[in-house]
Amino acid sequence: VQSMKELTDPVPDFVPANLNPVIESAVNAARNEWADIAGFDMQLDPQLPWVHCQPESINQVVVCMLANAAQAIAEADEGRKAHGHIVVRTRSAANRVEISISDDGIGMTPAVQARIFDPFFTTKEHGKGTGLGLPMVQGMVEQCGGRFRLESETGKGTRAEVWLPVTEAAPRPE
Repeated sequence: VQSMKELTDPVPDFVPANLNPVIESAVNAARNEWADIAGFDMQLDPQLPWVHCQPESINQVVVCMLANAAQAIAEADEGRKAHGHIVVRTRSAANRVEISISDDGIGMTPAVQARIFDPFFTTKEHGKGTGLGLPMVQGMVEQCGGRFRLESETGKGTRAEVWLPVTEAAPRPE
């Protein structure tokens, strides 16, 4: 309930935030919805520096990326009987925080990858997707001064990465 409440609360101004609890909340919401499709493995850096962002927006970004991962696994799952696997990682690299989400789903062709940020482009059947998820993710990440990218290989899965800058004003974990 708390995870869903965080998704629907009004977005506050930018604040210094520890992203690990934000990500844990998003994964808990996703795990409840997609437990029959995939197992979730969280590898969160306990020394992750804080970043200046809108935590609720980052929560939405992670939920969207997890939804895409679970849907890609569901598409790939038709030919296999085992659960898929989603790995969520955080780490500190140089002056940024990296969030990555990897799945062993169906993956994307180069032609699909070239269009993923086109609003309303979707590979899902009519009524299943709007084609607004990844353009929204990219916009929210860029608003926080970050970058978003995807690596994918057909039949092997996808890795989504969000990089957010560490600010001097943000407190560092003890």
